[in-house]
Amino acid sequence: MLLLSFVALTREVKAQDFKGIALIKPYPHSKDTEITEAIVYDSHLVGPIQSTFELNQVKKVIESSRIVKVYTISNPDQILNIISETDLKDIKLSIPRIEYVLKQLKLSEKLITALNDRLTSLKICVKNYGENQIRRDGIWLDKAKYLADENAKKERKILEDQRLEKLHEEEKRKQEADAKRIAEEVRLKNEENEKQRLNSIKDFILKVRNKILVSKNATFDDILSFCNFIFKNTKNEEELLASIYLALDLIDESQGRFFIPLKC
Repeated sequence: MLLLSFVALTREVKAQDFKGIALIKPYPHSKDTEITEAIVYDSHLVGPIQSTFELNQVKKVIESSRIVKVYTISNPDQILNIISETDLKDIKLSIPRIEYVLKQLKLSEKLITALNDRLTSLKICVKNYGENQIRRDGIWLDKAKYLADENAKKERKILEDQRLEKLHEEEKRKQEADAKRIAEEVRLKNEENEKQRLNSIKDFILKVRNKILVSKNATFDDILSFCNFIFKNTKNEEELLASIYLALDLIDESQGRFFIPLKC
């Protein structure tokens, strides 16, 4: 395997500067095992014909057909949380990639230092996690203590949720009780209004009836006024018919002295 050089894009490369490594062969027709160049980058764009790799705002453009592999390299400084094996996946993939380049390519001392710094940081992450530590918000914590704290937080949250649910249910019951109370008040008020309406009709009927039967001096206008009152104050056909029959009874009781027009 012909591995000749490692090329950085610009000035001294620090461990925090790069996000990946691209392995390049000399010609498009070269075998993938004939890697002659490696590029570290912090951003890249691979196109069908040309690809661009950038580090520290310096760009390098190469033929896409010369690219053998483009590897992402994890940066532990940017990984705030390592809670499970899933969080270690990219870290574990990055370690052999750096080791491969360090072993196979001739590198400058500065580049060796940059890669070794990154490699050391990656291995520390794996080591700490293997020693029952987890990383939370960039800080390494004892896993058992962290889990205990998290469980305590969950229990407190459950209790708080239960408290809020209880308050919600109490408020709901209060609103339902208020709604029932208001509905009952409205019902009673409507009943009272209806009672007053019926009593008003009854009082008027009795007044006309007494005038006919007692004073014997009811006039046609009395009967007509009574009819108009009935039409205005009855709510349904049943009340209207009952009132008309009552009016007819009044006519009979007046000994037929009045003629009631059909419009009444």
